[in-house]
This record gives sequence, C-alpha cells and structure tokens, in this order.
Amino acid sequence: MPTLARTLILFALLALSPLAAQTPDLTPVTTRVQALVATAGLPGAAVLIVRNGEPIYQRPSATTRWISACRSPRQASGCRQR
Repeated sequence: MPTLARTLILFALLALSPLAAQTPDLTPVTTRVQALVATAGLPGAAVLIVRNGEPIYQRPSATTRWISACRSPRQASGCRQR
C-alpha cells in the first residue's frame, strides 16, 4: 500500500474516532462544602451536579449516607443503635 494512502487512512481514523470525555476537577467544590459544613455547624450536606440530564458529580456527607442507610430495610436495624 502506498505511503500516502496509508497516511490518509490513518488520518481519517484519527479524525473520526471519538475523543475521550473530559471530567472536570470538582475538588474545590468538595473543599468548600466541607468547610461550610464545619464552620456553619451543619449536620451534613450533599452535592449533586447534573449536566445534560446525567449526574457528573455526586458527594453525600457521612450524615446523608447514614440517613440513606436507615431508609434501607436491610440496614435499618443498625440505625436504632445510633
């Protein structure tokens, strides 16, 4: 196969291949929410960021996880002890 044809095929494959989606660095969001929970004396917080109908960032606090666990029938017995 001639070099030009090989180069064109490679270029076409690279141009048509989908690029990997970039995930944003949302560490500052977590840091600020944790600071707010600590300084405001809140029992907990949760962050949910949705883009195009899909969650891209979801962080519950420890209190939120505990409440969710209490709502689950399998784990509800452990909630009475807390």
